Amino acid sequence: MFRFVFQSLLLVMIFAGSGLAAETSLDLNSPEAPSHWSFPDKTSRIENGELLLDGLKRLTSAFYTPHEYADVSLNAEFFVEPGNQGVLACGFILRAVDGRNYYYVHFDKNQAILVRHSNESGWHEIQRVSNLDKPAGKWHSARVECTGDLLKVSLNGIPLFEARDSHLKQGRVGFYGSQGLVHVRNIKIHGNPLPPTSDFSYPPPNYSFVCEDAGAGGYEAFPDVCRLNDGRLIAVFYAGYDHIAFLVGVVFFRPPSWATSRLAVINSVNASRISTYRRPPR
Repeated sequence: MFRFVFQSLLLVMIFAGSGLAAETSLDLNSPEAPSHWSFPDKTSRIENGELLLDGLKRLTSAFYTPHEYADVSLNAEFFVEPGNQGVLACGFILRAVDGRNYYYVHFDKNQAILVRHSNESGWHEIQRVSNLDKPAGKWHSARVECTGDLLKVSLNGIPLFEARDSHLKQGRVGFYGSQGLVHVRNIKIHGNPLPPTSDFSYPPPNYSFVCEDAGAGGYEAFPDVCRLNDGRLIAVFYAGYDHIAFLVGVVFFRPPSWATSRLAVINSVNASRISTYRRPPR
């Protein structure tokens, strides 16, 4: 009897000393569930026991606000509805200080990309893996872990990579949907819940948009900026209807007649005027 009690106490001491914590399953069917989440707008919500993230027009997110976590793992299943356009991405968020500063893993059509989001930029890439078998229209499971400065990413039970970054120490967890309609369920958090250091907020970014639609479908990306000899800033960027937009009539898939990929140019003196240039089909 004494030996059994001693072994039990030893196990409890080892368990407590290791910093491990019990796994918490989030009940999205509970009437109180919506009050535990921060949704920036109506494009994200809880519906039928799932997080529903409508990122078709722009990225949308959901943050679990009752607790913060330092060393933590976030586990969930996600489903992205099939579509012909967009990256069809679901994101897992860790150590969110607020709505602009956090780590995230971007699971798109065939990649997993670990990134740090900040006020200055939404894309400080840390590591990625490509050529994944992750089709839309199927449920997938993922696990993202933070222990100290070590971050680990797994998909469908298979470890993908590890990386180190020390910028963020603790924060909330969450999810997002980008260029697709995303469902998330069976959310489990493994870590010691900590009292929030502040109310959750969405600080304004340290930048503003000079162009959100150059007339080619509303997908602007890949900018380059330089300063001219007269002091003006000039920006050249891609404009299209998708992450990769083909010229109309060049491929079998025909986008809307008004949409075709092009280069767009804008300068700091006449920011209201955008010039676009289409490359003719070869």
